[in-house]
Amino acid sequence: MGGGQLRRPDRAVHPALDRARLVKAKVPAVAGDTDVDLESVTAISARQVWAVGEISVHNTPSQPYSLRWNGHTWSRVKVPDPSPSSSGDRRMLSVTAFGHGQLAAVGSTDGPTGSGPVYSRWNGQRWSVVIGPRNGAALGAVTTDGPRLWAVGFIGTNAFAPFIQVSH
Repeated sequence: MGGGQLRRPDRAVHPALDRARLVKAKVPAVAGDTDVDLESVTAISARQVWAVGEISVHNTPSQPYSLRWNGHTWSRVKVPDPSPSSSGDRRMLSVTAFGHGQLAAVGSTDGPTGSGPVYSRWNGQRWSVVIGPRNGAALGAVTTDGPRLWAVGFIGTNAFAPFIQVSH
């Protein structure tokens, strides 16, 4: 699913599919001057669905953001800010499930010191986030074939210079 900003805490909704009909599911409320942009969703099971994106409060740089569906309600799961003193945005753009209840997410960061990829991992209990080299790369999608994670994105200022990254 593409990103969609949630601007009204009293009307914050996220679409969910229920037997091929689109329904709205309530997500955790946010302050009135908070922007949440959800970019990707993956399911481990019917009782463990994850959505990731970014959150910005009071027009501050965005930080990685995640929500978890437990089969009944969505709840926010804190993602550590990998660079709290940075004036640039950090975001998760894609998430995939792999292994036993684990997740991998990728995204990008930008700011005055340059842009680069963001790597995030859910180990079943907490998120860890690492910012990659400031090489102008951004990762926009991640998937798995079982033992390996595959991520795609672009590098440099040319959005049409794609690259593929594989973890072993």
